[in-house]
Amino acid sequence: MEDLPIIKRAANRAIGFLYAFLYFTSDQLFLGATLRGWITVLLFLLAPYLWLRSGSLTYFLMALAVLVIVRISYWKAGRDGYIVFVALAGEKVPADVQHAEDMQKYSVKASGIFSVIGREEHMVQRQAILWRVPVGDHAFMVQRPTGRYFYQFIEAGHIKKIRAGWLVFGKQTNAALEIDFKTTWGTDAGESDFSFFSSSDSEGCE
Repeated sequence: MEDLPIIKRAANRAIGFLYAFLYFTSDQLFLGATLRGWITVLLFLLAPYLWLRSGSLTYFLMALAVLVIVRISYWKAGRDGYIVFVALAGEKVPADVQHAEDMQKYSVKASGIFSVIGREEHMVQRQAILWRVPVGDHAFMVQRPTGRYFYQFIEAGHIKKIRAGWLVFGKQTNAALEIDFKTTWGTDAGESDFSFFSSSDSEGCE
């Protein structure tokens, strides 16, 4: 990423830190609710409190403006998968990825939308296992701290393009791949989806 202008690099890192915070507060629970939910509730209650305390409509409107900005920030971060991806020039459009041997497992860090029955979640830089099953599909498995496993399957021939680049998340900047593929599950079934797989510490595993 060193070939980018210094202002662009600084902006990417700043957004990376912001997205990491937004992801953390969306992922961590406190008293049965996410920190994101608590932040939203507190800001929602802050507006009438400031109005009643000061008698000034200005403080009320300022609190509402902060609430709107926070909500938009969470929406934008979720749409971007809570990460910044800086692609290198060019892209590869494969018919299918064939270099991975059948049933050979690889340890990677994966980001994207992963699923289990009745539930989908954004995962960011989670330790994951990748393997290629004999029919040609590629499977990713991520374990949540709760012990549940979430999955992502890429069917043979559904890969649209692969781009190499840099993944920025918090203080991390890792070499990664962006994989654009068609999904066959979830609310966006049949549409394009994106996942990012960090390659900086990937290795084969039993």
